[in-house]
Amino acid sequence: TVPLQQTPTVELDVGQAPLFSATNIEPVRDTGVAEDIQRVGNAQKLLAQVAIKNKEEQDDVVSNDAFNGYQEEADAKVNEYLDTRLGAAVATVDVDQDTGKAITAYDKLIKDLDEISNKYLDTLTNSDQKQIFNDKYSASKRLSKNKAVKHSLTERRKYLDEQTKSNINMSKQGAINSFESWDDEEGDYKLYYYKGLAEIKRNAELNDRNTDINKGPLSAKYLEDVQAYNKEVMEGVVDKLNELPGGHALAREYVKAQKPEELKEVVTE
Repeated sequence: TVPLQQTPTVELDVGQAPLFSATNIEPVRDTGVAEDIQRVGNAQKLLAQVAIKNKEEQDDVVSNDAFNGYQEEADAKVNEYLDTRLGAAVATVDVDQDTGKAITAYDKLIKDLDEISNKYLDTLTNSDQKQIFNDKYSASKRLSKNKAVKHSLTERRKYLDEQTKSNINMSKQGAINSFESWDDEEGDYKLYYYKGLAEIKRNAELNDRNTDINKGPLSAKYLEDVQAYNKEVMEGVVDKLNELPGGHALAREYVKAQKPEELKEVVTE
């Protein structure tokens, strides 16, 4: 027979600590790894900032080079236009094939500036470079247009003055050379004479001088020009009449006809 084996028992007293109990396990903290991760992150951030700054600086360099090239060519075009005088500054130099509209020297300058700009804009490789270029180009073009507009207006005024003076002189000579028809209301003398007066009036108005007594005192310069014109025409016709047989009598008759029946005082500025 196998003897009965009994498992020994251990009696625990109340309050006695258990033989086996859970204990608090602290994880191993590797501070070196965490610091390495932080350092790598900072380094990557710094590299990104440097890369961005390098790109911005490169964009500035590239766009500035392109703009400087544009500015050099643009200045040459603007200066070429500013050297034009009188009619050349306002002349029609071409015609738009699509619209049939005349293209003036000023219009061509603006078109040339746009074409030069587009040429250099096409050399840029990204939107940032193009934005930098366009900002500078826009400011430069405004300055160029202001110079060109001022020059165009100045030369146009000079051109019109010269043209008007030439027309006045032609009318004066035409009236003198048509002296024989001085007393014919439909003759060439009257046509030339009144055309000259109209040109004097036009020239005065181009220079902002009042020629309408209903709008205030007449321009003293306008009246002076009219009087000078009348005097020169009259003297020229008298000289021509005096060359004819019995011309002295004709000349006296002509002069008498030129005097107004009633001299009125005219208010001037």
